[in-house]
Amino acid sequence: MNFLREYYEPMGTAKLPIVKIDPDSWKADKNYPTLYFSGYSIFQKKQYKGQLPFEDSVIIDWLTEKNLSLNRKVEDKGELVATVKIASPKMKVKYEKGTSKPRFSIEIGVTADLLEKIKDIDIKKLNKLIEKEIKSELKSLYQRGVKQEADFLDAGVDWYRKHPKKYHQLLNSNDFYLNEDSLKDVKVKAEIFHFNGYNYNKKGDEGY
Repeated sequence: MNFLREYYEPMGTAKLPIVKIDPDSWKADKNYPTLYFSGYSIFQKKQYKGQLPFEDSVIIDWLTEKNLSLNRKVEDKGELVATVKIASPKMKVKYEKGTSKPRFSIEIGVTADLLEKIKDIDIKKLNKLIEKEIKSELKSLYQRGVKQEADFLDAGVDWYRKHPKKYHQLLNSNDFYLNEDSLKDVKVKAEIFHFNGYNYNKKGDEGY
């Protein structure tokens, strides 16, 4: 029912989970086949738009579902410096006014727990590295969607509900309503709240 509701939406994507069988991962006296989630099949305007691999599917679920967290590596110039657990984000989509198609910016706020500190690193720099990685992944995911003519972030859903007249004008066009320039900006604010026993000294109003 969830899939059909998304499938008949005029904007946004419908996602159908891809489930595969791994015959070798669980063994006792013999192999026991197990099911695993390997990504999504994507539909837009009731048309199949291809598959989304596991890594990108996890990011979409994290962005759009509630109470999901991600365990992530944090790297600085290719070197592993820490691992963190990032809580469900707070995401806002802000639309530009007076446009015939969706043009928008995205703001994301996340909190994280420090699971392991591999290298000595300033907490502000660690936050910036997390922000940079999330921003890069979101932009990459968006651009992949544009190439597949699929609105992975469902940016068009709220837009067409707020602009019904402009949406009906789009119905006369066969062009996809998003392009590489539709996403104007991505802002990410990350903050580590729990340090898992690692010491960071507070310096008044200057942070840690």
